[in-house]
Amino acid sequence: MSTQKFLAWVQAAPPAAAAAAAERLAQGFLYGGLPERQRQSASLALAALLDHPSAAVRTRLAGKIADANEAPPHLVLALAHDCPEIAAIVLARSPVLADAELIERIAVGGAAAQMAIAARPCLSAAVAAELAEVGCLDAIIRLAANPGAGLLESAMRRMIERFGAKARLRTALLARGPLPSAIVCDLAQAAASALVPAARARGYSPEAANALAREARERAIIKTAAGAASEPQEMARLARHLHAAGWLTAGLLLRALLCGHKELLEFALAELSGVSMPRVIARVRRCNGAQFARLYRRAGMPMRLLPVFRAGLEALASDDACGGRAGARLKRPLIQRVLYACASINTGSLDHIFAALRCLDAQAAREEAREALRAAILAARREAHAKAAKLANTPAANVIALAAKRKNEGALIDVGASVSELAA
Repeated sequence: MSTQKFLAWVQAAPPAAAAAAAERLAQGFLYGGLPERQRQSASLALAALLDHPSAAVRTRLAGKIADANEAPPHLVLALAHDCPEIAAIVLARSPVLADAELIERIAVGGAAAQMAIAARPCLSAAVAAELAEVGCLDAIIRLAANPGAGLLESAMRRMIERFGAKARLRTALLARGPLPSAIVCDLAQAAASALVPAARARGYSPEAANALAREARERAIIKTAAGAASEPQEMARLARHLHAAGWLTAGLLLRALLCGHKELLEFALAELSGVSMPRVIARVRRCNGAQFARLYRRAGMPMRLLPVFRAGLEALASDDACGGRAGARLKRPLIQRVLYACASINTGSLDHIFAALRCLDAQAAREEAREALRAAILAARREAHAKAAKLANTPAANVIALAAKRKNEGALIDVGASVSELAA
């Protein structure tokens, strides 16, 4: 059939028949090994099908050429500018489209185009950055969940700035795997900020709600820093980011120290003072000396807290019970050592600090009680499952699987950073 006869027929044919013919024509053009003259005729016919009134014809055509490296660029581009449903097919899959063409579609193609591009199996950093800048929420979440997307730290930060209040985005980013510590802290800030309206809805004052959010953020920062403590470059970047964000406060550093995390304090002092890390470490080791006091003052730390930091550093250095693995949990023996040291030198000027330390001690005591309760509940469950297995002669492997399933179905205690727990 000649090209003219084919085009005349396809315009009058039922949509289903015309769509099947369009697909066969594309198949032959791409993979049929046609002679050059026939390829030219087929290319002309395919271009004519771009104006076919039936969306079914254009949809089948798009589906056939979407994955082909040999697809004519003019066909792919035309289909990328078709109605959203058809454009999405080639935008999501075609290797022919260049980054500049994808970026143009992100800017003017609407949400459907953005969603399709965000799902591409391989996405360059430039395209991902454009999506992070202007994409709709659903496209941003799909981008975060795409393991083939080249997401730079700057792009992730922009996504958090725009939609960090959305838990779905935070979950998708965290699921990507190991993230830069600075990004984890930005996610923690976004999650902490979401606590404020929840606390206000439960009757908390604005000041109390903001305090809850700040504490949640500081816990997350300390936990993140504890995970990066063995990586000096990552710790330096984290300290620099916290400084730029305004989160590298004396309150954060004191809480970190009382969690046993001396490294965060050291990197913070280096960042705030401009003194090299080796010199900072040496001065922290001799925290009672005049050089540490000068370093502390140069970092802009409040002088009224100098005795507290010295007491904490001394306790960490001298008592194994205060050491151990640093994390986000306050260490009660360490707090009590600092309380004792402050009480011995307090002449009234440390009263407000003493009260704050007592509050932290109460938090640590409650965390210890919660941990003990969780352990008791877990032990009771294991004992009950063991008894049930013995009675029913259930294989041990099945019992363990059953216990894990029940644990995942719902814990008796919510150990997350909820409003109730933070307020306690």
